[in-house]
Amino acid sequence: MSRKSLLPVIIAIIIIVLEGLPQAPVAATPSFDLHAYPIIPLVRGAVYSHVRYVARKGIRRGNRTHVFSKIGDSITAFNYFLTPIGSGAAQLGSYGDLQKVIVTFSQDPVRTGNSFVNQSLAAHGAWTSGDLLDPNHADHATCAAGETPLNCELRIAKPGVALIMIGTNDLVFGDVAAFKNNLNQIVTVVELNSVVPVVSTIPYRRDNPALQDRVAAYNEAIVQVALAHNIPLWNYWLACEGLPSNGVSNDGIHPSLPPDSNTAIFDDVHLRFGFTIRNLTALQVLQRLMPALQ
Repeated sequence: MSRKSLLPVIIAIIIIVLEGLPQAPVAATPSFDLHAYPIIPLVRGAVYSHVRYVARKGIRRGNRTHVFSKIGDSITAFNYFLTPIGSGAAQLGSYGDLQKVIVTFSQDPVRTGNSFVNQSLAAHGAWTSGDLLDPNHADHATCAAGETPLNCELRIAKPGVALIMIGTNDLVFGDVAAFKNNLNQIVTVVELNSVVPVVSTIPYRRDNPALQDRVAAYNEAIVQVALAHNIPLWNYWLACEGLPSNGVSNDGIHPSLPPDSNTAIFDDVHLRFGFTIRNLTALQVLQRLMPALQ
């Protein structure tokens, strides 16, 4: 038999031998689990050091550690978010230790009141992450020419902290990479202004199954930006997960409201609704930050 005629036989034998060898396991792709991140951020280690560094820089440039700015879309712009607390309507119940937080962040006036009631120049209904960076969306009667809503708010309020929740309206476009890039720019701008950024995960979106399917990817992007910057991550999504309708109202987009619409009463009845939970956890986030802001 010639060498040429033996070649197919040899190849067949090699294939049989290789197929019989044990196969190396295929490495599993790690899945993203938002449950791994606490609702209230752990401000310690690298995160604590970074918060202290940014806060001290801010103090030197005139920022106020007893002031925070609200950054986001309608979920942030609505008066149900924090406004009742700054207006004196809070009933803390078993969360009486949060009274110090309310007093601390109510003492300094901002543009239209204390931090809780202030109408932020960087929060507006239907806004996307890109709108925060677009000078065309700034309040032209208040902001400087060419100034973005984000820079305008930070310049005028001179806050020590920025509470950032954005992304619910970005879901419509489905471009996670663009959203992540915008959020990274937002956080970078906040830090360049020597303000401590806190980024929040976004809630469920129940008005459209296709949009709800995108929430996990956008929240993963939010987590990645927080980790890259060593900044506090507020896991609002997790806080709402066990609530009726996941803390979302009948419109499927905004947090739910208690029957009396009072989102500053922290009892078992009111804490079954998304806006009340957001107010409670916002105070808890600020409380966690306070030691690092001094």
